[in-house]
Amino acid sequence: MPSSEPIDPATDLWSQLAYTLRALRESRGLTQDQLAKELYVTRPAVQAWEGGRNRPDRATMQEYDKFFATGRLCESARHHATREHVYSWHEEFFANEAIATCIRAYSASHMPGLLQTEAYMRAAGGQFKNIETVVRQRLARQKRLDEAGAPRCWTIIDESAIRRPCGGEPGIMREQLAHLIAMSEREDLTILIVPESAGVYVGLIGDITLHTLPDLKVVGWVEAHFGGRLLEDPIEVERLQILFDRIRDKALPDRLSRDLIFRTMERLQ
Repeated sequence: MPSSEPIDPATDLWSQLAYTLRALRESRGLTQDQLAKELYVTRPAVQAWEGGRNRPDRATMQEYDKFFATGRLCESARHHATREHVYSWHEEFFANEAIATCIRAYSASHMPGLLQTEAYMRAAGGQFKNIETVVRQRLARQKRLDEAGAPRCWTIIDESAIRRPCGGEPGIMREQLAHLIAMSEREDLTILIVPESAGVYVGLIGDITLHTLPDLKVVGWVEAHFGGRLLEDPIEVERLQILFDRIRDKALPDRLSRDLIFRTMERLQ
């Protein structure tokens, strides 16, 4: 079966890696079947790596370097790809969220997507041209919280996020805060608030999320303007988990957090 057209290497570093893997194979005049036999993997695996549909692990890249005598070319290319902020980060984020057994999330400035009301989504998403699609997808993601096998969720929110007006209509935030209170009463979902009295702390740098997958692997996410970054390296993931714990240390206990949300809601008359 002839190979498809090579992926565009200018898209991002993962695409560059996929392009490199194909180029190395073709430089030896090998088919995907032949390379698969040499590396003791399957042809679909080689095809997926070259097409950017799957991301090879470090050990695989070490085998590539050994076979093609490229030093640490493939291994280092993968390393840098894992550290890149990519525009399409949300696709993999949603895929992991859909299967996660535990979700730990921190938001510094806004309501976390899984806890937003529809009115809040629309008011806060004015920058999206495809707002209807965004709302539909977000509501669909929230349904998993009510399904069998729903993840255990720990959510930490900075107080500024529950105080910041959204949409110019007090009713929007009042409804949103009432929703937070209702969700915080669930046994499988904990909502904690970092009060303004905590002062400046490490969490203000930006939002983070940790997904625990069914195989107990933990992957981290950090958000940024125009993209986000997936963290899979065990050392980086451990650092992110420590950061999450440090933020949680600044938060109020769940009962006091609920009281603070309630008082804030009551002021929105």
